[in-house]
Amino acid sequence: MIPEHIFKHLEEKNTVTEYFFTIHLVIYADIVSFIPWSSGRDAEEIINILSMLFTKFDESSVKNKVYKVHTIGDYYVAIGYRSGMRNPFEECENMIKFAYSMIEIIEEVRKEDKELNMRIGLHTGEVIGGIMGTSIARYDIYGPDVLITNQMESNGIPWKIVISETTK
Repeated sequence: MIPEHIFKHLEEKNTVTEYFFTIHLVIYADIVSFIPWSSGRDAEEIINILSMLFTKFDESSVKNKVYKVHTIGDYYVAIGYRSGMRNPFEECENMIKFAYSMIEIIEEVRKEDKELNMRIGLHTGEVIGGIMGTSIARYDIYGPDVLITNQMESNGIPWKIVISETTK
């Protein structure tokens, strides 16, 4: 859950803040109307469905060279940068492929659960990333462009990828 290039800093107990001022893609995906969808289901069923869905997303993120930042409840957050030298064009292509694979995965899961829908938002901009905590460390991302991505997803159309004009 921590980018490779950041892990050394964590081992040495150094704090790290990264500023990405060049092209950087962020993706937010979440289950549409999670509370109504989950009501009437037992906790084990909800966890099993989320686990299956997010495991498939994780596999796709590795395949498409996308970095999963974290999940928060029914949210899945990823960025195009993994570590090492940056190639913005490759990062963009990887994120678009990843977003489309998320749609395919959702379609597959909907065969078993017709009520499940997700929205996906994809935006490009500045990101601030860093390690939060020391004993239970987590890499997280912040900034206005992260918020824009979240808002794009929240106002998006189920089963669709909303891409910002900046990303386009």
